Amino acid sequence: MSTTAGPLDGWDVCSVTGCPLADPDAAEPDTIDEIEDTGIAHGVQHINISDHWWIDTRLPSPQGLAGNTTLDPAAAGNTPVPQLVVLIGPAGAGKSTYAAARYQPHQVYSLDQLRAVVADDDCDQDATTDARAILAAILEARLSRRLVTVVDATNAGVADRAWLLALAGRHQVPATAVVFTTPLRVCLARQANRPGPAPGRRWGRAVPAAAVVEQHVRTQAALATLTAEGFTHVTEIDLKERP
Repeated sequence: MSTTAGPLDGWDVCSVTGCPLADPDAAEPDTIDEIEDTGIAHGVQHINISDHWWIDTRLPSPQGLAGNTTLDPAAAGNTPVPQLVVLIGPAGAGKSTYAAARYQPHQVYSLDQLRAVVADDDCDQDATTDARAILAAILEARLSRRLVTVVDATNAGVADRAWLLALAGRHQVPATAVVFTTPLRVCLARQANRPGPAPGRRWGRAVPAAAVVEQHVRTQAALATLTAEGFTHVTEIDLKERP
């Protein structure tokens, strides 16, 4: 059980016909006081608040099923919406947790994951160049097939995002940005709880505080330019829960 506070902006009752978590009788609360459970149905995260289920409507559904559509495989609304989803935020902002809750594992790709592929160590920064080359090949293959694909990385700099936008443009797939504006103190606290280098290793999971601060500053600055850069949809996610 997790506790949050604030208005229910961006959440609504699921209206997908046949959704096992659809809850048409729910009366909309003014605030999210307690999230009692979470679940995934038709590729969309649902949350249970006071015994009623709700969905996050701030982003396009990764399966193209938001709104008054149906789960009938023959229906046009059941066709996945092709898009490149670029997560943007400092280390410890909650990007990987968010992606894991909302998307299928085969849709999400991170440099950490690919560093482990090439170096048996997801923290090995010396393997980043090789990991990025593999990421580029995966994105080319998936976007050419017009598949929903998520890039889970800090992506805080313009150059970090430019090549992703170019790839999406080449394959005529819209690029959406999800910006994590998690407070800096939360990001730093999460890093403090992460392990340093293992014996015989140069790198650990904990990112130096100075690097997190820089990533946070660049993330905030990015909010003013993302639409001009070419993203078709920009959403801010503010995760204020304690680490």
